[in-house]
Amino acid sequence: GYSLAWGLHVEPICLWAHMMGFRFSHVWVCEDDIGFSGDLPSFLRAYEHDPADLLTNTAAPSSAFKAPQVKCGVVVRPGSGWFWHDTCSPAYARQVPSFARYKTSEHINRFSN
Repeated sequence: GYSLAWGLHVEPICLWAHMMGFRFSHVWVCEDDIGFSGDLPSFLRAYEHDPADLLTNTAAPSSAFKAPQVKCGVVVRPGSGWFWHDTCSPAYARQVPSFARYKTSEHINRFSN
């Protein structure tokens, strides 16, 4: 297996939202290493009336990772899928089956309840 640390971004957010009883309209989630040099309150207010349930970048359906096939140093079948697709807890995998998973950049996202 792979380290769950790479797959545990969404799971703790969902657990937190559930524990809070979904008593929020939106929550912003930022990685700790993003750089931003503008006025953060102005940035957040710019999306105040956006009705989207998810504000993110490059969201796309995810698929299970298949390693490339290499023979004698030559790639005979390229790899496909997302490396971290199946990096999740068994409980999460039961709740969100493989076909229903998406991937996206996680630098900064806004979720709604």
